[in-house]
Order: sequence, then structure tokens, then C-alpha cells
Amino acid sequence: MKRSGITTITSNPYGNSTHWSLCLVALFVGAAALLVAFYARDGRLLTGGVGTAFFLCGLGMLVRRNCAIDWKQRMVVLEYKLFGKFTLRCKEILISEFDRIVITQHGSSDKRICLVSLLKRSGGKVALRYFDAVEGRVCYSSKDFAERLASDLGLEITDCQQPDERSSLF
Repeated sequence: MKRSGITTITSNPYGNSTHWSLCLVALFVGAAALLVAFYARDGRLLTGGVGTAFFLCGLGMLVRRNCAIDWKQRMVVLEYKLFGKFTLRCKEILISEFDRIVITQHGSSDKRICLVSLLKRSGGKVALRYFDAVEGRVCYSSKDFAERLASDLGLEITDCQQPDERSSLF
């Protein structure tokens, strides 16, 4: 069944509240460390460096990537938004530029994540959605998502759910 309209895909398996909470913690720790570095006599360079790193990470987390599929125009739209409202960058990729849908597993022995992504003919990947997975088991929710997407887009699926210790996300 072909879809019409635009479908937005949420890539983050964890809620928005977790993301924004981590962002605020990073900004707060960074600002506090920079404040301490400003008033401290010793260890200014180390505290300032750590504070700058945390603050820049917090600022980087303010930018979120959204992925949407426009079924009428047959394209994938990647938007990078500040605070989820202001578009900083928008990239449109035609669906015909993609070769297949790939499912891969990443992570450590206690925490695994399945990633469903689109593989470009040129070799690049566009990550669509992450799913929680159990070590040594097939992630059926990622498989169902990929199969529905494959039938709508007319692409093949490559299922690489064998754990690969070299490609860790953590």
C-alpha cells in the first residue's frame, strides 16, 4: 500500500524529555566549570577546558535532526533544527538515489541498538530510526519497520543484525 503525504520519522528511541534533560545538564556543568575556571587561581586551564567541552556538547545537543519522507515528491528530507523549531539546514534526497534499506546492530554486550537506515547508491547512509535490542536476538520491531518501508519505497532489505563489536555506538 503506497502512502500519500509526508511521514516524519523519529530517530531517537528515548523520549524528548531525556534528550533535553541531558542537554540542560551538559550546559549547566559547562557553565559551572567555566565560572569556577574564571574565579580559580589554580587549575584554570584544565577546568576551563572541561567546562568548554561540556558547554559545547550542550549547545550541540540543542540541534536535533528530523527525517521526513515526502511520498508525493518521492524524496527524503533531512532537517537540522535548533530547539526543534528553527531550521538551520535542510537537505532533500530523492528516493531514487537509495539502493536498499539496511538493518544493523550496534552497542556493547549489555546494551544493543538496531539501526534502520537507507543506503545510497554512492555508499553513504541516512539513519532513519533506532530500536532497542536484546543481545543475540533479532529485533523484530526494526524488521517490521524496515519491511513496511521497503514495500512503500520499493527497495530491498539487507539484514545485518549480527552483532559487530567493531562498530560500537557507546
